[in-house]
Amino acid sequence: MPELKDVSKVYDSIEELEDEYGYKNTIKALAISLNAITSKRLEKTIDVLIRYAKGVIKGADLDEDR
Repeated sequence: MPELKDVSKVYDSIEELEDEYGYKNTIKALAISLNAITSKRLEKTIDVLIRYAKGVIKGADLDEDR
């Protein structure tokens, strides 16, 4: 995996998602988001990933126990 310029921003954003939506929902949303991203340029897609994951969580009924 290529080194990210601002890895702390990624960790902070994921922690915020976990705090707001729970660990399992965050992992599910990130997995769905990663599957949806087709760009190979990771640094440009990280912000898209976080925004997309938040949209997945808000737009879907993700059961915490699934």
